[in-house]
Amino acid sequence: PVEGINKVVIRRNPDDGSNYLSIYFNGPIRTAGGTDGALAVVLADYLRQKMGLAPYKPGPREVGRYIEEVSLYKRVQHLQYNSRSEEVRYVAEHLPVEINGPPTEKIEVSAYRNLRTVETNRLRGGAILVLNDCILQKAPKLLMAIKKLRAKGYDIKGWDWLEWFQTKSEEERVGEGCPYISPSYKFLRESVAGRPVLSHPQKPGGFRLRYGRSRVTGLASVGIHPATMYVLDEFLAVGTQVRIERPGKSAIVIPVDSIEGPIVRLKDGSVVRLESVEMAKKYAKDIDKILFLGDVLVAFGEFLQNNHPLLPAAWVEEWWEALISEAAEEKREELPTDFIEKASKDFDEAIRLSLLFKVPLHPKWTYFWHDITVEQLYKLYTSLKTGEISENVIKIEFNQEIKEILEVLGVPHKLIDREIIIEGGDAKSLLVCLGGLEKEIEWHNKAKWDTISAINELSPVRIMPKAPFYIGMRLGRPEKAKPRVMKPPINLLFPIGAQKGRSRSANQAYSVRSIYVDIAIRRCPECGKETPQYYCRSCKKRTEQLYFCPKCGREIQQGGVCPIHKLPGVRHRKTNIDFKDLLDEVFESLLSSEAVDLEKIRCVIGLTNDDKYPEPVEKGILRSKYDLYVFKDGTCRFDTTNAVMTHFKPSEIGVSVEKLRELGYTHDVNGQPLESDDQLLELKINDIIIPDKAAEYLYRVSKFVDEELELFYGLPSFYNLSDPTDLVGHIVFTISPHTFIANVARIIGFTKTSVVFAHPFLHAAKRRNADGDEDSIILGLDMLLNFSRHYLPATPGGREDAPLLIVTRIDLNYIDDESYNMEVEEKYPLEFYEKTYNYESPSKLEGLVQTVGKLFSQGIPYPKISFTNRTSRIDQGPLMTMYRRLEKMTDKLEKHIELELKIRAVDPNDSIARAITSHFLRDISGNLRKFSMQGFRCSSCNAKYRRPPLSGRCEKCGGNLVLTMYPRSAVKYIQPALKTLETHNLMGYVHQRLKLLQEEARSMFLFLKEGEKLGEEMLEEVEPIRRQKLVDFL
Repeated sequence: PVEGINKVVIRRNPDDGSNYLSIYFNGPIRTAGGTDGALAVVLADYLRQKMGLAPYKPGPREVGRYIEEVSLYKRVQHLQYNSRSEEVRYVAEHLPVEINGPPTEKIEVSAYRNLRTVETNRLRGGAILVLNDCILQKAPKLLMAIKKLRAKGYDIKGWDWLEWFQTKSEEERVGEGCPYISPSYKFLRESVAGRPVLSHPQKPGGFRLRYGRSRVTGLASVGIHPATMYVLDEFLAVGTQVRIERPGKSAIVIPVDSIEGPIVRLKDGSVVRLESVEMAKKYAKDIDKILFLGDVLVAFGEFLQNNHPLLPAAWVEEWWEALISEAAEEKREELPTDFIEKASKDFDEAIRLSLLFKVPLHPKWTYFWHDITVEQLYKLYTSLKTGEISENVIKIEFNQEIKEILEVLGVPHKLIDREIIIEGGDAKSLLVCLGGLEKEIEWHNKAKWDTISAINELSPVRIMPKAPFYIGMRLGRPEKAKPRVMKPPINLLFPIGAQKGRSRSANQAYSVRSIYVDIAIRRCPECGKETPQYYCRSCKKRTEQLYFCPKCGREIQQGGVCPIHKLPGVRHRKTNIDFKDLLDEVFESLLSSEAVDLEKIRCVIGLTNDDKYPEPVEKGILRSKYDLYVFKDGTCRFDTTNAVMTHFKPSEIGVSVEKLRELGYTHDVNGQPLESDDQLLELKINDIIIPDKAAEYLYRVSKFVDEELELFYGLPSFYNLSDPTDLVGHIVFTISPHTFIANVARIIGFTKTSVVFAHPFLHAAKRRNADGDEDSIILGLDMLLNFSRHYLPATPGGREDAPLLIVTRIDLNYIDDESYNMEVEEKYPLEFYEKTYNYESPSKLEGLVQTVGKLFSQGIPYPKISFTNRTSRIDQGPLMTMYRRLEKMTDKLEKHIELELKIRAVDPNDSIARAITSHFLRDISGNLRKFSMQGFRCSSCNAKYRRPPLSGRCEKCGGNLVLTMYPRSAVKYIQPALKTLETHNLMGYVHQRLKLLQEEARSMFLFLKEGEKLGEEMLEEVEPIRRQKLVDFL
């Protein structure tokens, strides 16, 4: 992390007096790049060993201090990783160097205070984040990184204790010679109301793990069939983040329509396989149950990156094709190019190929046999024997148990007049798999779940496990595409001091005329006028910087010291500025006052940079004209979710073939000249496709920059755009929040989605992947003209998210090595699928699957990345998640529960209880605690008081004191949570805990009568509370 390390100190272990190393981490820091943060500790330990220092030896109280701090920190700040006490204890006991840091929070520990090795009793945010979100969260990846460093010759010792986390996270056990990975519930720990669980871990009917990469997945993004997105009530949209069970912790979802879609039961009892978006939209309102969610496409590189053992591969068309191709080659038979498509549409062709080449049955005609028991298979077998069977149709009398078995198997069928009807290829496939209902096997000698063995005894062709592994998933953050604004939004980095009501309005400062602020002062060399402006408009001269004593404010010479206080000079002092006169000068020389709406212009109260440099007021005035906001460094930014892309079609990005040829896209991936908008092109590594919303915003920025060039700098305009589409071909800069490097990119097209599509190498150059985070886009000239490092805050972390360096050419030596793990294959080799059944470590299969890193090490500067699964369009799915469309939390919760009740792979009782516990319970108890401990603020100057003065009025301005938190915000979730639990008959601990919180709220808010419910209407009006006399409140 930038500016993450405060200092490094050699200290003594209390027990034996030996010297050890202590690292002080600043906080709060951004924990993006957690592996790098953890590696900083490993590097420190490596240096410790080289210096001959002893390891850190924490005692029981030091270990307890870490545990207490992590637990308390969760109450005041968000931690990415929801750790458990035993995990924190284990890390603290094994740390070879001390993770320390300065205090960052006002909260103090209560149990482990006044330790000899810790200088403060307050929480140390930096230390907590490095221990919890870096080392704890990234333990498996850190172990892999250490092993790679060792392979390169670095003698790193003493970190093998991390293997405990790898074993613990995998939960791999050996039983009867078979490896077993048990379900992981870690991704469900922090469930949020309104963000439903989509599949419980390894639950049948959930997301089937499918290996592969499309042209828009990989690098922590996964593929979902677009029909699944619509079936899930559009909670999943293009770019929505999901929390996943494995191999990593999160990803974004992208539509891939060449993988398997969902299977649903309609309200009329029919079971339908939804193979297209059109089918999903047609049946969306008629869905009664989602029996199978479809595939989740996960690249081999994701397992390699996360150091996660490979899991058994699903029986998919790619594997079947590899087997057929190998067999055909042995037989020296030539296969038609469309044999896969024919076999998926025609069962007769599929069974013919299987019998001819002695390969298992095509995946399309293979059902989820492993999800039913042998007993259920026997019942289905005997039931079909009594049914009416013709060549293409099976009719059996309705039986609820048989119906449910067919649903679990995923066999499409209809329910008409109390008859279950199976038609077409599915009827044929079912009969063939069951041996034509003519074979008999020893049913009672089979183990309960030995169904695959039983079905293979019946079938004339081999039947493979269709979905040996399901992946758990829940909704994470919604996709994002919106302008970056500070809180509150600001147009101008110019201080106006403490205005009435803590207003930031330039109009209010203009009306009071004189403002008292701490600001850098300059002087015109011609007329001698002192001003915060950099240019004297009267004399047409650049002003010169003045220096002052930081204590008494007297002017001193540059480089001199105050004759009285002996202190070196600073560039700023507190002074009165005639803000009206300042703006009037601008109106006279730049814009007329009639053309400026001062009410729209928002300024800062005070400056946070070292020298208190303000921004020229002209820039803020012009920004407000175009409804633009400024960031801390002087630039206008647009934030959007990252998404990966290696190939695109002109028709997807709204740009003509002629324009793309001008930009250098002359040939498609097959080497054919670019002539049609449906040809596939390889994306150049510095090119990006931006959201339509971003284009509209950057278009307004271009108008601001053009006017700034003309009116402020006296130069000709540059962009001269007529509409947002004219941005094609223009340069932008893109930067991640946890870095200080801006990468050059070129706009080549637009998307209706809320993501920015970019090459994996460009994301990696920003030290990013596509796991749901967003980055900023800055128009080229806006950054070059308006960025200044002098505007950056002086606090730790102030230089983060600022373009201090610019990278114009991506060098793979200096990008995030996560991209090295991306596979470049068009097809996985046959051996790969077979090896997955051995739960192999992905690093052992790098010889089978070519990766970017391997090709780069062979001297290829920019390896070409191919893909295994096609995608028709990058914007096929919903464009906005349902979570963003619904405004009220009660509506979100209602829709959330409605969806979970429809999904077979979700245990609704568990998911609802988790959402209430981790979200509502935590919020309600925290809000009640805050309400009871809240301070007071002045309604005029916003001065804050922990306890009110005896006068009952503000001591600074005499204004009224009001509460800082309203009753409604404290209890708004109690009734919705109780209603939800009671509706679903969840009357256990969570319900009792909510009832206790309700009684606590009742005792706190005296206007509630005994037995009266906390209805929203009682808390709508907060004025009566605010108008109470302070004495009455106390």
